[in-house]
Amino acid sequence: LSSAQTPGIKRSAHRSARPLGAPPAAQSGERTNLGRQQPPARLPPMMRDPSMLLREFTFTGYNIMEDGGCRCGGLMLLHNGHEPESSDAQDVLRQRYESSCRQLGVVPVSTVKRSFGRDRLHMRGRPLGPKGTKAVAMSLRNSESISSISIPENNILDDGLLALCDMVNTARRLRELDLSSNGLGERGLAGLCSALLNNNSLAKLDLSHNSITDKEAAFVCKLLENNIHLKQLILSKNAIECNDGGMESALGYNDTLEVLDLSWNRIREEGANSLTKGLYANNGLKDLDLSWNGFSDRSCQGLVTALRKNFVLEKLRLRHNRMSGRSALAIVQTLQQNSSLTTLD
Repeated sequence: LSSAQTPGIKRSAHRSARPLGAPPAAQSGERTNLGRQQPPARLPPMMRDPSMLLREFTFTGYNIMEDGGCRCGGLMLLHNGHEPESSDAQDVLRQRYESSCRQLGVVPVSTVKRSFGRDRLHMRGRPLGPKGTKAVAMSLRNSESISSISIPENNILDDGLLALCDMVNTARRLRELDLSSNGLGERGLAGLCSALLNNNSLAKLDLSHNSITDKEAAFVCKLLENNIHLKQLILSKNAIECNDGGMESALGYNDTLEVLDLSWNRIREEGANSLTKGLYANNGLKDLDLSWNGFSDRSCQGLVTALRKNFVLEKLRLRHNRMSGRSALAIVQTLQQNSSLTTLD
């Protein structure tokens, strides 16, 4: 290009000749001592700080290293304190999963394969379906490391849930199970509750948003009567009425459940009276959510009676019910006698 075409560039009139193979001339202020070792190029932050290489992210977006992981002698420990499975064991799980998918005629999910070797499987809104869920269950059978399974909105239905039941029976360290929004019915819930009777590790169960009625909830109530390990039960956004007395009996028998969420159900006067009788006899529940139901002034009388006797409950949520101000005031007045209740919403 001519200088007219590139006005911002000034071309030197004379250019010193340099023999072929000779090093370029040094710039002003530049050292020319070729024998001196040049400093290394500036490394990116990840290479300068080896700890950044430990940051792993699951497909749910949270940082494993901020959830209890640590580095100990070059070994990353998982949330539950157990060593991660070896690469060979992970390869075996992946091969088993791919083989199960071929057998069932489903496409393997990459996020499932990446989860092998970790202590949790979290996957929301990826429609595994019954067959895809069965492939996962077949792969994780007899797993010694899995502690948390969260697969909401995966349309697993009853067939998928029944496949998971076989795995639940053998998962000795399973602590949390989230099956919300999966279209579960009577057949699947009956199988799950039967399997959990033999499980001594599960502490949290989420069955919300599954259109569960009293008919299906009866299996859950029977589980509560015979399980002393479950600490949290989420049954919100279903169609439970508590009219059959099952929840009353369950709360009367179970003193180990600490959190019960029955919000957004269809609990009206009959069910509310039954539920408050169970609360009257209960000595373990600490957090009860009954918001967005149909508690009336009459049913609140039973609740007041229960709160005068129950000195274990710490949190009670009653917002968006059908109580008048007079009933609300009666509940508040029980705080003068009940010293355990610290949160009333």
